[in-house]
Amino acid sequence: MNRLKKIVKRYLFFLCLLLLNVLLLIAEPRLGKKVVSLSLNNLLEMLSIIPPVFLLLGLIDVWVPKETIMKFMGKDAGIRGYFGFYFGLVFVRPVICFVSCCNGFS
Repeated sequence: MNRLKKIVKRYLFFLCLLLLNVLLLIAEPRLGKKVVSLSLNNLLEMLSIIPPVFLLLGLIDVWVPKETIMKFMGKDAGIRGYFGFYFGLVFVRPVICFVSCCNGFS
């Protein structure tokens, strides 16, 4: 029973959204179908982006020594760490937009 409580607590937000979708589907079927359709499309798009990201992170973890990562992104990185973080954000966003656009054209 304690394990079930942990699972429910962990996924409470998701379960509330799922319940809200079901209630909306019952109360307003036309709007509910559109909401469910958009939710499924977003889920599929997210699932198409996450595996390549995890693959690249795994390859970086294997190929790049931890000392190098700590040198550029660790506590003592200083301004280099901020630049690395900023450039990571700047260069990843267009890739995500590109994947979304290509996914929309198919």
